[in-house]
Amino acid sequence: MCGFLGYIGDVTIDDASFGELLARSRSRGPDHAGLFRSGKCVAGFNRLSIQDLSAHGHQPMTNEAREHILLFNGEIYNHQQIRKRFGLSGCKGHGDTETIFRLFLQEDIPKIIDRFDGMFAIAWIDLNLNRLYLIRDRAGIKPLYYYQNERGIVFASQLDQVLHFPDGVTHQLDGSRVYDYFSLGYMIAPNTIYQDIHQVEPGQFLTFDLCTGKMIDQSYYHQLKRRRSETLSTSSDSLSEAIDLSVRDQLVSDVPVASFMSGGIDSPVINACAIKQVPNLKAFTFRNLFDDSLNESKVANELSNAIGIPFENISYNNDDVLEMVDRHFEQMPEPLGDFSTIPTFMICRSAAEKATVVLSGDGGDELFFGYTRHVSFFRHGWLFRWPLALRRPLARLITRIS
Repeated sequence: MCGFLGYIGDVTIDDASFGELLARSRSRGPDHAGLFRSGKCVAGFNRLSIQDLSAHGHQPMTNEAREHILLFNGEIYNHQQIRKRFGLSGCKGHGDTETIFRLFLQEDIPKIIDRFDGMFAIAWIDLNLNRLYLIRDRAGIKPLYYYQNERGIVFASQLDQVLHFPDGVTHQLDGSRVYDYFSLGYMIAPNTIYQDIHQVEPGQFLTFDLCTGKMIDQSYYHQLKRRRSETLSTSSDSLSEAIDLSVRDQLVSDVPVASFMSGGIDSPVINACAIKQVPNLKAFTFRNLFDDSLNESKVANELSNAIGIPFENISYNNDDVLEMVDRHFEQMPEPLGDFSTIPTFMICRSAAEKATVVLSGDGGDELFFGYTRHVSFFRHGWLFRWPLALRRPLARLITRIS
C-alpha cells in the first residue's frame, strides 16, 4: 500500500506545504518519500517497498527529459510476463513500477491496461501531449480521488489530501451522498461525501487535457464476461484453479509475508492455498477478550491446526480498544460505517512488526456465503414467493425471534 498526491495547474504551492499534504498518506508508504516538480506540475509519493527494494522502484518515476511522470499505487502480479510479451527494455530493476513505466512509453495506454492483473491506482502525466491519465483497477481496491476547476486538477490516494489542497476546494456536503452513507455505510464511486470531489470508478480510464484543465474522455477498459456453458463440476475446477493462481501471484514479494486467519470461509481458503507455496507462512488471529460472542479465535485456531499453518493469537481487551479508537480514526480520511475496521486496524499494527505483506480474505465470505445471515436467507427463501406487502412485516418478526 502506497500513497500519492499530484497537482497540475496555476496555483502555486511551496515544497513545505505540499510536503505536509503528502505526509497525510505517510502511513500508506513509510519506506521512502519522493517529490517531482516541473513548471505547473508537482507530484509526490510515499512508498511501501514490496518488490525491488532498491531505488529503481522509487517514485515519482520520470524519464531523463522529465516529460513523463508515473505515480502508481498497487501491485501488478503478471508484470514479468508483460515485460516478455512486449519486449520491454531499459529496466534497471525487477519491480512492477518500472514495467508500467516502460510499457506506457512504448504502447498505446488505453489498449494495454486490460492486460494488467492486479490492484492499482495509476496517474500518468505526459507533458509532451499535455495529458493526464487516471486509471483504477477493475474492483476498485486502490482508491483514487480528484478535484478539478478552471485553475487546475488535484488527484490523490486519500480524500483528505484533496480536501485540504489550497485551491478553493469546497467543503460543502452533498445531501444525497450523505444519504448513501447512512444507507450503505460507504460512498459509491464516482461520488464522495463532498459535492465537488470525485472518485475514479473501478475499471475506469480518465483523460484530462492539461491546457484546458478539462476532462476529455472517461471510458471503461474492462467489461465483465459471463461464461454460460460451464457445468457445476467444471466451474468448481475453474474456481479452485483461479483461487490457487491468485494466491500464488500475491505471494511474490521481497519482504516478509504472513496471513490473517478468521473463523469464516475466506481466510482459511486462502491459507490452505498459501501454505502449499510458502511452507513457513505464519497466520495471525484476532482474539477478542471483551465479548466472547464476537471471538473467532477458537475456531480460527482449530482451522489453523487443520491446515497445518503456524498461528499467533493477538489479544486485546476493552482498554486496548479504547486506546486505539482515536488512532484508528486519524488514519481514516473519509467516513466508513464498518466497525470491523477497528479490530482490523489493531491486528494490522501488531502484524506489521513481523511482516510487511499480509494476505486477507476480504470479500470471500460475501462471495461464498460465509455469514450466518446467508444461511438464514436460504432457510427462509420461501418468503420470496409471498407479496412484498406481506414479506416485510413477516421478515421483521423472523429477525426478532431468530
